[in-house]
Amino acid sequence: MKFGVRLPNSGPFATTNSFFRIAKESAKLKYDSLWVHDHMHWGMEDATHFAAGAYEVVRHDERQNFFESITTLAHLSSIENIRFGVAAVVLPFRSPIAVARQHATLHELTGGRMILGVCPGGIEHEFERLHLDHKTRGSVTEEYMEVINLLFSDEPEVSYDGEHFKMTNVEFYPKPKNLRMWYGAHPSTRTARRVAQYTNGWMPAYLIPDQFEEMVAKIGRYAVKFGKDPDDFDICHETYICIADTQKEVEDISRLSMKHIFNEEKHEKVFLMGTPDTITEKLNKYAKAGVNYFEIKFLSHSVDQMLEMIELFSDEVKPKFS
Repeated sequence: MKFGVRLPNSGPFATTNSFFRIAKESAKLKYDSLWVHDHMHWGMEDATHFAAGAYEVVRHDERQNFFESITTLAHLSSIENIRFGVAAVVLPFRSPIAVARQHATLHELTGGRMILGVCPGGIEHEFERLHLDHKTRGSVTEEYMEVINLLFSDEPEVSYDGEHFKMTNVEFYPKPKNLRMWYGAHPSTRTARRVAQYTNGWMPAYLIPDQFEEMVAKIGRYAVKFGKDPDDFDICHETYICIADTQKEVEDISRLSMKHIFNEEKHEKVFLMGTPDTITEKLNKYAKAGVNYFEIKFLSHSVDQMLEMIELFSDEVKPKFS
């Protein structure tokens, strides 16, 4: 099992000093990866959709910073011995050639430490403000994934004539070696097919173990159809975590945030909330269902408290899955 840390490129801790501190400490503690999330519009209505932090520390009367995802990773890329990814690039917002070029460049500059996370996006009002069609986001994303794979192929020049994108005799270098692409979307037969056909991994959010078990089987069947090895897929769960020495501490930190995000029944099932032993037990259930990667978003009331959680998880939980 591998573990990545979500950095606060938005929300109450979104300052350059904060996410650089968290990034360096995560690398020092030998986490596998660092992640940021991706949006173009981020208004007051989105203030409590935090990447890291807690409901209690959101200032509802202030505008929030949102640091652009790929630029932020470029700034952090001098940190050694850790991978970098966006969870996930909303492909309909960008040219697929630009996304491919940026990731191939960073992959080369970091010695092969990028993961290309992509998704169709899901916040409808964001599409409306950008004057983009929310209904076609799935088909646009599928075309763009196909374009990116063409650009990354061994062909010296590639062309594409799709409904949403066209290019003619485009030359693309450097060709990234072993740059894995993950697709982030809710479980469905269509998602399983897209993961198997275009990518190396699936990265959904907030699922129970049974949902993973069913989807891993579907992805495996489609992988065989497309001539791929069903075992060569990263299965990553994006979820919230709140870890402390006692359950009372966890509840004091996370109660309002959890109430705001999901009902109590759901957050007990899908989030990593509890003591190190409780979280270890939950992780074992996901591992049995086929999950081999976690991208975790720490719920905390300060950057210092987040760093304490990152260290506690590293000391008490991570070694059990090495």
